Amino acid sequence: CKSKNLSKDEVKTVYTLLSAFSTVIYLKNESLIDNVTAISGSGPGYIFYLVEALSQIGVDQGLSIKDSKTLARETLIGSARLVETSNNDPKTLKENVTSPGGTTEAGLLVLESKVNGLYPLLKLTINNNMVARKIFFIITLLFTTKIIINKRYSKADFCPIKIRLLESTKNSQSNFFKVDQW
Repeated sequence: CKSKNLSKDEVKTVYTLLSAFSTVIYLKNESLIDNVTAISGSGPGYIFYLVEALSQIGVDQGLSIKDSKTLARETLIGSARLVETSNNDPKTLKENVTSPGGTTEAGLLVLESKVNGLYPLLKLTINNNMVARKIFFIITLLFTTKIIINKRYSKADFCPIKIRLLESTKNSQSNFFKVDQW
């Protein structure tokens, strides 16, 4: 985030330093940093899991472990390079490799499901990631400072809390974190 505390030259210096080893984006405000962490910070783990899953499915379908890992890895690398170097957006690239009535189209029908496809699954994952970061912050705050949560704990240094992942209910399509007082 750009800060009003930095001069234009300092912002330029920071930009130059960071862009030497990565792509730099400016956030409109600091409150978006959790969103960045959930997508970019945790994203590599999600991508690695995708490669792991594709590899395992290849093995399950009879490919050797070595061949399956190679196919999954090279598919990721080639696709990433195309996203990076193409003038087309990912949606167009996807459409370009999808033959009508073909295997890619059949697979995308599952992955693009509005109810239980990849988008709702990733959205749930990222939302839980951001909630988990907030809970971690709250726990850190509670256990490193002397905060009085309510009058019932007025003599305590902190209010013990527990975290539980509540399972989906019939009325909800998602899991969520909840902080309870003991």
